[in-house]
Amino acid sequence: MVLGRTSNAGVIDRIASSLKRSKSLSEVRQIHPRVEQQRSTYLSNRLLEAYGRHDAVECAQALFDSMPDPNNFSWTFLLSAYARNGYFDRSKRVFDAMALNRCHDVVSWTILLKGFSESGRIEEMEEIFARMPARSVISFHTVFVAHKNAKNWDEASRAFLQMPEHDLISWTGMIQSYAGSGRIDRAEEMFGKIPARNTMCCNSMILAFADAGHLDPAKALFDSMPEKNEVSWNAMLAIENLEIDELHLYFERMPQRSIASWRAIVAENAAKGDLFRAKNTFDQMPEHSASSWSAMIVAFARIGPIHAETMLHKSPSWDPSMWGSLIQAYAEMGHLEIAARTLESMPEKSAGLSTILVRACQERDQADLAKALFDQARDRDAILWNTILFVLARNGEIPAAKSVFAKMARHSAVSCTEMIAALGSDGDVGSAREIFDSMAEKEDIVARTAMIHAYARNGDLEQARSLFDVVELHSRDAILWNTMIAAYSQSGDLDEAREILERMPHRDVMAWTALMAQENGGQAMAVVAIMQLEGVAPNGISFVAVLGACGHDGFVASAGEYFRSMRRDYGLDPAKEHYGSMLLGLGRAGMLDAAEELMESMPFEPDAAMWGEILSACQIHGDVDRAWNAALRLGEMDPRDSATYVSLGNILLDREDSNVVGFLPALG
Repeated sequence: MVLGRTSNAGVIDRIASSLKRSKSLSEVRQIHPRVEQQRSTYLSNRLLEAYGRHDAVECAQALFDSMPDPNNFSWTFLLSAYARNGYFDRSKRVFDAMALNRCHDVVSWTILLKGFSESGRIEEMEEIFARMPARSVISFHTVFVAHKNAKNWDEASRAFLQMPEHDLISWTGMIQSYAGSGRIDRAEEMFGKIPARNTMCCNSMILAFADAGHLDPAKALFDSMPEKNEVSWNAMLAIENLEIDELHLYFERMPQRSIASWRAIVAENAAKGDLFRAKNTFDQMPEHSASSWSAMIVAFARIGPIHAETMLHKSPSWDPSMWGSLIQAYAEMGHLEIAARTLESMPEKSAGLSTILVRACQERDQADLAKALFDQARDRDAILWNTILFVLARNGEIPAAKSVFAKMARHSAVSCTEMIAALGSDGDVGSAREIFDSMAEKEDIVARTAMIHAYARNGDLEQARSLFDVVELHSRDAILWNTMIAAYSQSGDLDEAREILERMPHRDVMAWTALMAQENGGQAMAVVAIMQLEGVAPNGISFVAVLGACGHDGFVASAGEYFRSMRRDYGLDPAKEHYGSMLLGLGRAGMLDAAEELMESMPFEPDAAMWGEILSACQIHGDVDRAWNAALRLGEMDPRDSATYVSLGNILLDREDSNVVGFLPALG
């Protein structure tokens, strides 16, 4: 008996090992019959995990349904299969079923949290995080990383401060967050607080200095490091304002040079315009792989297309990755027509490169070129179809978007949602509803939210509410609740907006902000007070809303207190929108001295909108001298804007100032 059990255990271990090593869905399916023969819950769970890893959620569900006695691990693997592959509504249903079976633990909560986090669905992630009965270090870190990756710098900072303990990874992530938002002083301050720095932390700070062009602090930190690795040296090679000779000195001092180091020095030489040195260094490389050729081609592309194409044709083999690197480089630099010609001349074209170029066209408002690239593409995958649909819809070309949508072989939830949103913005709610009703998965919460938003923006709150009410309470996510609150708030029905807010089980910062945006100054301040009592910290958008409301209604002192509170109490650095709201309030109140002082204290140059606010305030309060200065600044920014001259002329006429005749030549 002992021998039999040992033998069986050996078989189970070998099957489990095969599942773990599986590289494709077909391999997993071949192993499936062997799992069934063993009738082992452990093996069934391993098979369940493998199906989830290969995006075979239907197979995972069928396997789970066939299990006579699924345990906590079975439920967790099924949840993971749905969450990791983006089936969020299904993952929520599994999660709710786990609650009924008392299978919830911190692992299942964290799996759901990470699923929404990694897909960029930040609002839903925050809702789940708020509901978690117990939070692990991983759950706190998941929220922090999600905000950092989404470049929500203020939210990342708040998540970091909430973490019960900080490891070196989170400290380093916070440095990257501050550096990514341009707040190098805060990054340096954070670096100084790290209790025990290692090479990774120092490298992050050097890279932050390098990106900001702060040469001396980067060199000082590098020289003080007791241990340096390849990343440390490569970070120094990446500093833009490092002199070319000093750059080579660092390169020569490197104890070991990897291919990445060689690529870095080649790229920096090319970026500094020294093609001779770049080519000479490239020729000295110990080996040339496809990636090193790609790096050289991209480096030369930044000098000019002719140099890059010369290098491309000199390469011993035309690897597709080289073509791809060149096309991506052209796209990043905005040379879209050159990129399109390069794509057309490729021996083997790919839908992936077409998609990259179509997206680049969208970012640079070149919808016509995007359509031409799509029309020329021979291999169109679902991603490319969805991308051109996105481009056309966001560009307002609804008839063309309809045509593309009609030609698609399969309508996914993504394509349907995009069309619903586009048609809703165009006022064609009937067609949007037809698409929604035709969807196979009508429970898709994102599509339903888009449909509700379409009704709301076109004034049909009754239909919006009917779609909202049929969604079961546990299936309503934060975005859906917030859409309804914003719909009622923007229509002026604040009582109904508040009623929806009160029914919301987990009120997040966006819900409160949606309500606050339409309130008057006193009501907006009351909303902030209630938020704080509920433990919800205002974010940057919340402060824009309350500052605007206070400034509009004359609560200037209260606005000033909120403005100071941002950094003092919440660690938020005021942005242009916050300064603009304060200037508006001060200007309306006639406090032009304070407005001028605030402008001088800003960490950035005032833009035209800010000077326009000052000019308008001067017109209201008859301050000719400041009006003249504001008009001069606006004239420098946009000499063709006639509104500047009209405003100043009106001020001078109101004052019956004799300078009115001469002010136009002075400004022009």
